[in-house]
Amino acid sequence: MPAIGENEFVWSGGSPATLVIPARALGYTWGWEPDLSWIAEETVFRVEPEIPSDDTKPGERTVARGRELVAQSLEGQTGGYVDDLLYRSKHLPPHNSDFGKKRVVFEVEDKVDYAEIEVFYPAEASNHPPGGRGCSGRFLIDINTFRLIACECNAHVEPENWFYYYSQVYGASDVWYAKGETTPYMLGLTCMGTRPGTGERVAQIYILPSTSPCRVALPGLEEAHSTHLLIPIFRCQNRTIEFTRRFLCVAGIHKFIAVVEHERVHKKMYDEGNLYPSDDSCPDRDNDGLCDRWEDENGIDSTTPQTVPPFPDSELVAYIISYGKVLDAKEKWKEDWATCGLQFGIPPSPFPWAYTDINAGNRSISPPQGNILKALPACR
Repeated sequence: MPAIGENEFVWSGGSPATLVIPARALGYTWGWEPDLSWIAEETVFRVEPEIPSDDTKPGERTVARGRELVAQSLEGQTGGYVDDLLYRSKHLPPHNSDFGKKRVVFEVEDKVDYAEIEVFYPAEASNHPPGGRGCSGRFLIDINTFRLIACECNAHVEPENWFYYYSQVYGASDVWYAKGETTPYMLGLTCMGTRPGTGERVAQIYILPSTSPCRVALPGLEEAHSTHLLIPIFRCQNRTIEFTRRFLCVAGIHKFIAVVEHERVHKKMYDEGNLYPSDDSCPDRDNDGLCDRWEDENGIDSTTPQTVPPFPDSELVAYIISYGKVLDAKEKWKEDWATCGLQFGIPPSPFPWAYTDINAGNRSISPPQGNILKALPACR
């Protein structure tokens, strides 16, 4: 294992979950017949920070094999030893912080050396510890009107690993993973209704499989960008909201954050009675689902369902607010340890995101010019 390089290791996607890290060192005997058994007994290989393992003891001993010192692990099932640092547990480690940057440390007598590595989890497996927030059912919308067709959570399922660990990193305990019959390429959905008996307004956010860092979110784009998400960017121009024709192109955990925050806007507005108002105290004369008074207070045109065509006003609001939230979460890429995530393999360029046109082309590190909108009220 080189001391510097792309030393990436991935846990398996099954149960038990396993991780194997080769750990060896070459010894030099300066012309003598190589016999390093005398030093093997004093040699220790270990990983820092420690990686949990329920069924093995990684680096339990070191053996000499010619000029090579080889780390071995004690097998919990057989009681024997196997080469390399072997980790095995029924499930993946419980915390996102159990993955990421590590050091394989080599220590013999008073000499210490190390190699830097990165440990990832398989994004689209579901072998994390049980108890995740997931369900299967029917989750469908009309793609022309954005109106709900079906929202049925029929059975519990374990979410995929990316959802389980991304939710830890970003604090998304209010959202659920959902799979089953879904509208193609739909990333998230907020189901809205009233509680039987009380009439209390309730809404639940569901994040769908297309939000995975590995899944196609933008069909028709070149393969390098097909798993990315485009967030349209708006600005104030002459006290009017204007579409810049530019997008923030995000991937990995930023894609997840964008979808979560977009749906949180819908949920908050519904909970507060400003989306699909339920009584005459807040009329919706343009029939866009938004309370006219709220639109007037926040710089949205209450006389038309599309203040900025072709975006429905409810989507315009969610895009503006979620764009600001994603900018605030830029540094979260440092905690993305999913395969297909932002730190796996060759990172995208520019990193960690780009400003692009609608085809994810004409890429730039700089946002559009002008008074870019990141929150509401706007253009007041």
